Amino acid sequence: MEQKTIKIDLSWKSIARVFTFALFVYCLFYFSEIILWVFLALVISFLFNPLIDALEAKKFLGRFQLY
Repeated sequence: MEQKTIKIDLSWKSIARVFTFALFVYCLFYFSEIILWVFLALVISFLFNPLIDALEAKKFLGRFQLY
């Protein structure tokens, strides 16, 4: 009975892709809490932007500007 030899050929490019993906997943888990807070801050700023624009258009916020 003949034994079949299986040859696995991995290129450096595929090894680099796997390493990059693993590094990305590691960073995602490591910085997940910071990413969550930044995402929430962006959502809040986008939600309040129309209100602030309307208040600036009515010159209501002109009195409270510091610059």
